[in-house]
Amino acid sequence: MARAPRHDPGAPVSAPEPEILGSGLLAEATAPLARGEPCSVLDLGPARPGNLAFFNDFRCRLGVADALGELAGMAASLAPGDPEVPARLQAILPPIPPRPWQLVLLWDVLDYLPTAMLERLGEALAPAMAPGALLHGFVSTGSAPLPDPPAVYDIESVERLRRHHQGGERAPARHTPWHIQRHLAGVAIERSRLHRDGRQEHLLRWPGS
Repeated sequence: MARAPRHDPGAPVSAPEPEILGSGLLAEATAPLARGEPCSVLDLGPARPGNLAFFNDFRCRLGVADALGELAGMAASLAPGDPEVPARLQAILPPIPPRPWQLVLLWDVLDYLPTAMLERLGEALAPAMAPGALLHGFVSTGSAPLPDPPAVYDIESVERLRRHHQGGERAPARHTPWHIQRHLAGVAIERSRLHRDGRQEHLLRWPGS
């Protein structure tokens, strides 16, 4: 009987292959850009090549927060009422831009924040948001655990995304649309689409339009 190869604990662990995912609402979120309108966009993820190339084709100001891991870590280590939270959020997010954000790419971050932390995030974003701005992101509805740290995304087209993640796991926050609208600064669900893999894709509307 063949002996299984021994595992070397010091060997590097290869990251899983990226997933190719569909998006049904990113085209609507970026419709003003496609019409040639100037737009101010905040990406809460890191500066990914696909995203930089995608937005480089439009008249837009792109802010990159690279905040997904820090937001998830803060939510896991701090209570929402901790006095450190407002200052930590202010340090994580970019300074208030000259032109308020008209589109925010949330990616999967809502899955990592309990409802009370959603309120803190909304409060931190509020001074920099344009009335009626759009927020685009995904919420898990299945039983599968989340990657830890959070996955990052590359936009290949408005209908196709590449999702990169590592091997860690944690439980999702399990938000319903009601939770999101109640706890994220009064946003409204503009449009929602359930994908076959259990992702709920949301396009949210910031108050004030």
